[in-house]
Amino acid sequence: MTDEKKSEVRRLCLYIGLTFLLTYVFEYFLCTRLIEYFQLGAIVGMWIPGCVTAIVCKGLTKKRSGINWKPNIKKNIGWFLFAWFVPTVLTIIGAAVFFCVYPKDFSAEMPGFTEMISQQGIDISDGTVQGMPIKTLFAVQLVQAITIAPFINMIAAIGEEIGWRGYMTPAIQRLTGKKPGLIISGVIWGLWHAPLIVLVGYEYGTDYFGAPWLGVIAFCYITTLIGIILSYIYDRSECIIVPTLFHGAFNAIATLPILFNTNEYGSMILGPAPNGVIGALPMLILAAVLFIFYEPKKQNNPAEAAETEQNTEE
Repeated sequence: MTDEKKSEVRRLCLYIGLTFLLTYVFEYFLCTRLIEYFQLGAIVGMWIPGCVTAIVCKGLTKKRSGINWKPNIKKNIGWFLFAWFVPTVLTIIGAAVFFCVYPKDFSAEMPGFTEMISQQGIDISDGTVQGMPIKTLFAVQLVQAITIAPFINMIAAIGEEIGWRGYMTPAIQRLTGKKPGLIISGVIWGLWHAPLIVLVGYEYGTDYFGAPWLGVIAFCYITTLIGIILSYIYDRSECIIVPTLFHGAFNAIATLPILFNTNEYGSMILGPAPNGVIGALPMLILAAVLFIFYEPKKQNNPAEAAETEQNTEE
């Protein structure tokens, strides 16, 4: 193994080890001691990969980390639109498939939405929220989830995208090959969420067959699919902001199907949200197509850049 490869491996191992250590410790205390701050803590935790990338690469510039930042909006307008709206399309189609398989789980009365409002201590006995009909309120929130929320969610999602797509996936691909790197990085990304799934039933709850470890496996499957899509659009757009927008849009719309769920079947691990096995079927098809035709461009190697910079200084 060349010195360049050894440097790459050391940097990558340091990134993965430090990211997992900090996240696991942070989320353990978040879930066991600071659960009342869970939502805020989860957002903070999303920035750990980005912060660790800045540490191990000694900066987040293209030269230091290999991450492409230039938006090239004119060139990438199609990819920005793809990242903005495709998550909504995939989510709606996936939910439709799930509810076709389990029709008793669907209710136009939106039991999940009314339960969410009730949990906030709001009186909805007359079918309104401060005079606004519940369905009108849902329509307003749906529009916000499609238009505004993706951009707000980018503030947290950029922390993950810097680490997973910006640095780690290209680094793994340089060591293992292009397509194997996508699978490996997707599984790593899924395992990074394991404490939340195990400790508090993140995404799937706690009442399902094989809980919580089947949930960890299922989530690794989901993150691998999303990771393929995100890596593809990052490579084609050559801008980390594009997958960040997709990530933000996905998080904004992912809970939509749950609002119509009666939970008759009772297993969120299958759907209707896009992180369920059935709910993710449209995403599986898209990821499979992109995976088959995936041929990434050459990414910048921060280890090589650092070596070149060191030799220049000497």
